[in-house]
Amino acid sequence: MTVSPVASAEKIQTALTNLGTPDGFIAYDIVPLFFPGSEMSLEPFFRFEYVDTQNDVPSGFSANRAFKQRMYIPGLQFKPIPNVVVKLDYRKVDDFAQSSRDEVSLGFGLIF
Repeated sequence: MTVSPVASAEKIQTALTNLGTPDGFIAYDIVPLFFPGSEMSLEPFFRFEYVDTQNDVPSGFSANRAFKQRMYIPGLQFKPIPNVVVKLDYRKVDDFAQSSRDEVSLGFGLIF
């Protein structure tokens, strides 16, 4: 695995933004492939997150590697109408303390 220093973060953000994914989130609506003109939407998605909340700790303290994490998040979001969404995702969390956990979440959203 290659780790980029913070100085490279802007280049990574620019690359993701050029892909149309400013937050590392990629999704594609597949309903138009099967039902052209439908108001519904079904979007498989994938999101990757890298978090290190203890990258820089004060002298005299050591960083807890359990807080340095990679998260892989595939899922589906379904919009039966444009103002309603139901999301299901699976989250694989790997940390650098050699432990990992799996999570499944179901969400519901409204725009009104």
